[in-house]
Amino acid sequence: MENLVTLLRAAAEQWPDAEALRFDATGEALSFSEFDRQSGEMAAGLVAAGIGPGDRVAVCSANHSLFPLAWFATIKAGAIMVPVNIGYRAEDARHILEHAEPAALFCDADRVTLFDGLRGALPSLRLLVTPDDAGVEGWQTLAELVARGAETISPIIERDDITNIQFTSGTSGLPKGCMLSHAYWIELARSVDEEVKSLAAGETMLTAQAFSYLDPQWAFVLTLMKGGRLVVLDRFRPSELWSKIAHYDARFFYCLAAMPLMLLSRPPSPAEREHRLGAIMCSAIPADRHREMEERFAVPWVEAYGSTETGSDLGVRWPDHAATVGMGTIGKPLPRREAMLVDEAFGEVPRGEAGELLVRSPAMMKGYWRNDAATREVFHEGWYRTGDMARQDPNGYYYLVGRRKDMIRRGGENIAANEVETILQQHPAVLLAACIAVPDALRNEEVKAFIVPRRTVGAAELADFLQDRIAGFKIPRYWAFVEALPMTPSERVAKPKLSRDVGEGVHDLQSGVAAVPPR
Repeated sequence: MENLVTLLRAAAEQWPDAEALRFDATGEALSFSEFDRQSGEMAAGLVAAGIGPGDRVAVCSANHSLFPLAWFATIKAGAIMVPVNIGYRAEDARHILEHAEPAALFCDADRVTLFDGLRGALPSLRLLVTPDDAGVEGWQTLAELVARGAETISPIIERDDITNIQFTSGTSGLPKGCMLSHAYWIELARSVDEEVKSLAAGETMLTAQAFSYLDPQWAFVLTLMKGGRLVVLDRFRPSELWSKIAHYDARFFYCLAAMPLMLLSRPPSPAEREHRLGAIMCSAIPADRHREMEERFAVPWVEAYGSTETGSDLGVRWPDHAATVGMGTIGKPLPRREAMLVDEAFGEVPRGEAGELLVRSPAMMKGYWRNDAATREVFHEGWYRTGDMARQDPNGYYYLVGRRKDMIRRGGENIAANEVETILQQHPAVLLAACIAVPDALRNEEVKAFIVPRRTVGAAELADFLQDRIAGFKIPRYWAFVEALPMTPSERVAKPKLSRDVGEGVHDLQSGVAAVPPR
């Protein structure tokens, strides 16, 4: 039965001494056999601590070996991993942990204080592990966890068993936990390999996203399948990316639309072309600059479309790439994937007309964790409702034309507007808050907050209030202080009536300028 554990063991047998992972910031490197051994030792420690099938294990770690090792240790124990964004603070971390109710938690030493402060609200936690001696009562070091383990216990693992509860911002409300299986990861990695970029044994992929996100995880699964190497940068730095790609001789890189725009904003440099990349896979490539990107950086940029709920659904296949540069298409359905455009009654729309994009495949998420209502809302007769509006041309290519989701996509990060609004309305000076997306040339979208105040309050005070409660990327850049918000008959904020303008009367937190002083 093929699953992530059998993939790892097969890789460890076929390429035992080959380097599987390298972490740029720390210099750590793990071969396939070392990764298999260390994750097995950690799994034995989990089992000895009473962690087993069905239990959840939260992991919050920067880009070093703890994250993937804890992920596979959790899977080997038959438990379910819950990634926690390293940028989260008390409020957004609390929501995820209270909802998932983990029995164990791994985190870096500099996160111990944060999570120790949440222990009172998390009675489910029985095991707390950090790589270093944090000097906090009740926490174990990684070495202590490994020492308590006996023989590795191998539970029966099925292909459809859940490996992750991967939280993602949905159309509205707080983040929801996508239940992802072994089959989901295998299908996702295989579709990339088959249709976008086939990785040869020993070749290097490079990632610059946090390991808590989807993309480094599927990239590692692809590494296990192909015997390649995954180099993990600690973060995306436009000034360093090309030198890192050349240094590690990377052949494949995945990125988000904000990244090429940041690269294009820098002065041209010979380093941009001193590499042997075969392809860069990118979501939401800016069509008007696609050809410029390929010519300047001397590498094909290949479009891909998907979601946490479904994996990779559509893309431009490698043989078709050259003919689609600059078209703005998200491609066609990948192997074993289907797509359909429907109207509000779920009737299929003719080609050329816009409709909501529905997708399906053999290995999508198994639903939202403990949220049957939300699961029913996004599935229709086995099809996943993306919330995106699209059209299809006569040749079968799909194009996005808008979004029905109340979600803001800032620099590749998905931000649920309702989450930010809920926290803002906890401030005593805020009567009502509404957040929308406004266009941004560099980050695709920025967050604009509309505030109906109870008393005089400024943007800086509200931003400081958010700073300790949610991740920094969720904090609005633009602020408008208003007497009232337009409302629908059902007393919801009529967001289409809110101005996307960032001119007069709007406080720009980045520049500190407001044409009209805030109330």
